[in-house]
Amino acid sequence: MTFAEAFSDSIELLAATFDRREAENIVRILGEDFFQVYSLHSQKNISDDQYALLCSASEKILEGIPLQYLTNRADFMGLEFYVNENVLIPRPETEELTDWIMKTFPKDLPVRILDIGTGSGCIPISLSKYAPAWKLDAIDISAPALEVAEENARQHHVKVNFTQKDILTASADDFNHKYDAIVSNPPYIGFDELDKMDNHVLKSEPRIALFAGEDPLVFYRKIASCAKDLLKTNGCLFFELNPLYAEEIKEICRNVGFTLVEVKKDMQGNLRMIKCCNS
Repeated sequence: MTFAEAFSDSIELLAATFDRREAENIVRILGEDFFQVYSLHSQKNISDDQYALLCSASEKILEGIPLQYLTNRADFMGLEFYVNENVLIPRPETEELTDWIMKTFPKDLPVRILDIGTGSGCIPISLSKYAPAWKLDAIDISAPALEVAEENARQHHVKVNFTQKDILTASADDFNHKYDAIVSNPPYIGFDELDKMDNHVLKSEPRIALFAGEDPLVFYRKIASCAKDLLKTNGCLFFELNPLYAEEIKEICRNVGFTLVEVKKDMQGNLRMIKCCNS
């Protein structure tokens, strides 16, 4: 059997669930990542083990396992990041948040930034890659997530200071620096939203990074309070938002003393990010 014939089998299998073009793209990525075969029409022979691997991967896709977890690869800000089941898959709206930070501060000054709940490290690593003068710190409660983030920092040859820390039990005194910016894409999904979640997200992505519990605003309250003490004069706090709670999060930021609060929509038109600055 040739790769072309095997790929055709997988495309037909996936096309029963996915749009055909999407099915072709999935199989193309599997071929490139697993076998270094770059054409769906390759006439090279596929071994029995390779065919079994392709079939297994296609079945996992149908079961709801994200493609990025099968290939251990996700793209973010034009960079490639290693991902596994211990971290969220970076999303386009988080790219928009990262881009907003980059447009806020001069890239040639030693701006110091803290990322809270860093996951794969995609935000601080991207910032460090594109603004080498900046100094990046990042925390996460999950040791396995930090291992992924540190691997990504090594892969991209950047320096980020990663620390294991639970922001819900931390105070401003637990940090060694004042910051020009603090950014967080915290867990912000309430348990009452479970029935609205995509099955592949619920099944595969780490719940500790998704769900805030009974109070979906608990992280926003704690981080905003800490940020007020940790930010320098004229410093800014950036959050990714749950659009359902945009107004409540604005009020949280104003209540702790931020006077300049701006909410931005993402490319899909959802209220997705907020910037809160000291005047």
